[in-house]
Amino acid sequence: MQLYEFDGMDFTYIERYIASDCPSHQHAFFELEMYFSGEGTFTVNDKQYTIRPGTCSFVLPMDVHSINVNSRIHVINLSLSSTVISDPTIFNALYQLSDYCAYFNSENFTFVQTLLSKINVLAKNNNGLAHKYILALLQCLINEFLLSMSKSTDKIDLPDIPRQILESLKYINANFASDITLSDVSERVGMSKNYFCDSFHKYIGKTYKQYI
Repeated sequence: MQLYEFDGMDFTYIERYIASDCPSHQHAFFELEMYFSGEGTFTVNDKQYTIRPGTCSFVLPMDVHSINVNSRIHVINLSLSSTVISDPTIFNALYQLSDYCAYFNSENFTFVQTLLSKINVLAKNNNGLAHKYILALLQCLINEFLLSMSKSTDKIDLPDIPRQILESLKYINANFASDITLSDVSERVGMSKNYFCDSFHKYIGKTYKQYI
């Protein structure tokens, strides 16, 4: 049962309940799904993961995936074009993934719910500024997924992307509409302004001013 759908220029947001199995399929876009209730099994490229509240899955274009439902699942589905993932380092990190599901703790799950709620509200306000803010929030969601994966010892290792830089992206994107300064961000991640600027440019490929 579909609860809500928004089809943007480069992403689609769908909230729905899944009561029956979804057979194996693949598509030409990125897909992030956040599970809020229910139980089941998510299979991607022959790897199986347990679906429970707080589970987040991310699949790449052409990944073969399916869902087996044990009890009705409440999920938000985000289909993303490659234009949404604008940072080359993040794009590359996603293609380094050896696993496809993250399990958020209660604090991170609450944060992700807040991001999704903001996206839902902004999607109904169809203008250029709202769309730009939505793209920033989508970036933040992806960063949160990567951070959760990198913090688990049995998940991916991201040696080329310092955690402080990923944390800075999370903070910048989550506060995109606020008047945050370079000092705010560098202090947030525990780096000097000069060192942060050099590191940000090195790993993101843009200066801090260019990014915002």
